[in-house]
Amino acid sequence: MKEIQGNEIAKIGKLDNETLQEIVKFQQHAAKLLQVKLDDQPHDIVKVITEWVRELKSNKQTLENDDCIALGVLLGEQYVRAFRWHWGTVNDSSAAVLNADNSIAIQPIFWVDEVVTNREGTNFMLNFNMVADGNMPICPPNTAMWFH
Repeated sequence: MKEIQGNEIAKIGKLDNETLQEIVKFQQHAAKLLQVKLDDQPHDIVKVITEWVRELKSNKQTLENDDCIALGVLLGEQYVRAFRWHWGTVNDSSAAVLNADNSIAIQPIFWVDEVVTNREGTNFMLNFNMVADGNMPICPPNTAMWFH
């Protein structure tokens, strides 16, 4: 892919211990909701999330706030597990997962909410496979370009 120029350096922050503990709790909630195990393969979990959200949307249903947060956290954690990304914040925003050099970022909770409430397509699996294939924009380190 073509390198993206001119992005400003982002303010990358760490999550506090309380938020990290909440991430664990929300993952457990989502795993129960989707009937998956937290140690299932990341690809398989993303596939289940994608199919579950597609079914939800086809039935014109919505998610409770806690369920939305839980699915987003479980989705984000699969990038951490599969690609060694990490949790953090970007410019004081809500929790995000970032790649090793902080050039790419995903806000998984926002993304799940956006897909459930507004977007036509449910592209979680596509995005995950693109990252797996290294098919992402090439951005300067610490620019945290949103990729969802």
